[in-house]
Order: sequence, then C-alpha cells, then structure tokens
Amino acid sequence: MSKEAKALYKSITRDWEHVPFTMWDFYYFCFSVGLSKKRLISESKLTGFSHTMEIQYFVFRSEIVAALVSTEIERKGLSLSRENILSEFKVLTEPAQSLSLRGQELLNYYAEGGFDIIFGESQDIQNPVEFMLICERIVEEENVPDERL
Repeated sequence: MSKEAKALYKSITRDWEHVPFTMWDFYYFCFSVGLSKKRLISESKLTGFSHTMEIQYFVFRSEIVAALVSTEIERKGLSLSRENILSEFKVLTEPAQSLSLRGQELLNYYAEGGFDIIFGESQDIQNPVEFMLICERIVEEENVPDERL
C-alpha cells in the first residue's frame, strides 16, 4: 500500500482503538472498490504489506481470487469462456489456491486504485465507519440498474 493509504488508515483509526478495524480491513475495502471500478494503479510507490490474509479473510480466499480473476477477464475484454477462466487462474494463483506473486501484485494495484477513488470522494474521512460507508456507496453505484433498459 502507498504511504498515503497507510497515512489515511492511521488517521481514521487514531481515536477508534475500541473498534476492531485492522489494516487488512482497510486493504479489503480498498481492493473491493478498485475491483468494482476496474481501477488499478501500478505506478505508485507501494510499500510492504503482509502477503498473508488475516484469518477472517482467509476463509473467503476463493471468493477473493474469483473476484480478481473475473475482473481481470472483464478488464481485458475477454469472454468468460472456460479457456479464459482457466488461463487467468493459472497466471493469478498457485496450486494451493492462493494468489501467485502476479496475483498479489494485481490485488495490490487494485487496492491502490480503490484507495485513489475513495480519497477522491473525500479527503476528510474521520473514522472507519465513514470510510466503510463511502466504500459501500462507491461499490453500490456499480450495481444500480439502468432505468433506460
């Protein structure tokens, strides 16, 4: 994650020690926004972050991997054919159903893209609850039915 993202995390959690909102929670919301908007930023200076998922997210690793794979297929303009799905899984995962180094890298890029979108919405986020509500609104915007249909 970028220094800016880490600074925002520290800022919004500073007075909220009683609320269990970890750096992994923050990261999860950022990459969820990035995936929903197909926004990835690879030119940022990313600093180290854990390559292992916290236990509460580990149980959802298959869903996280599937979301990454389907987003990449869509972003590349490929069809959701069996061949394309297997090809992306081969690149983005390892045999133990975890992300490959390339998969981790892309997830980080989507997290940074999501952070950029979130920060663009509001640079004055005060706490984790406000942060989560902004993320939810951004993700839900993608799922609003088009009234013209």
